[in-house]
Amino acid sequence: MSGPIYQPAALVAKDGKQPLKLNVGCGRNTMDDFINCDLDAAPHVDVNFDLQKDWPFEDNSAGIVYASHVIEHLTDPFTFMRQAWRVLMPGGQMTLRMPYGSHRAAWWDLTHIRPWFPESFCMFQPGHAVCTGNPQHMNWEWPWAIHCADMRIAGNFRRWLKWKPIRKQVLNLGRSLTEFAEEIWMYMQPLKSAEAIAEYERARPHWGNAVYVRWVMYRHQWEGRERPAEGEKLELLHIGDDEVRAAWATELS
Repeated sequence: MSGPIYQPAALVAKDGKQPLKLNVGCGRNTMDDFINCDLDAAPHVDVNFDLQKDWPFEDNSAGIVYASHVIEHLTDPFTFMRQAWRVLMPGGQMTLRMPYGSHRAAWWDLTHIRPWFPESFCMFQPGHAVCTGNPQHMNWEWPWAIHCADMRIAGNFRRWLKWKPIRKQVLNLGRSLTEFAEEIWMYMQPLKSAEAIAEYERARPHWGNAVYVRWVMYRHQWEGRERPAEGEKLELLHIGDDEVRAAWATELS
């Protein structure tokens, strides 16, 4: 399984319209070609609404939902997940970014409600309730495929990971270090039919209480640069035991 490959042009919304691309909880980080959404009205915000209530978009109308450092602020993430599932069309994609739960960034903002880990999203995928035996999760009716979680490593660990003979050991040790991973990028897709759910459960390489995880680092940090060059796309590199390769490049910031 790999990271996200967005193909919104291949999706067609209702009445032949192009699917919406939603940047929700945008704050001041607006994106071209997206509908920039936030709670408070502002000149740079296209639509303002509460993410923890009904979203003002039709069912199956969006191809992409993007939320950067939003979900950790929500007291009701369940409504957020239900509404994102509703507005995304079959084949749509959602990318969520948030601080890694063990990093101090998960708590240094006093408006953060809870820490998040890749496994925090397991309850939204089919099979979780069966794996855990938790009956309270049996009635979740808005299932998601979790393609993978990218764990973004702090740039100051670059010098240790550059030394290939110990890279595997450093990555294994990193799971126990609170400051090793700074951020999670979750890549998800709504499962909107019994056939889609069955195919996901057949094809995924893990149980319903697990998530496929990759280690990544920003390219500019891997190359020893403090920030990207002007006009350079933000790019994640997959840091594997034996190789370092491009995970994906994006216009997202």
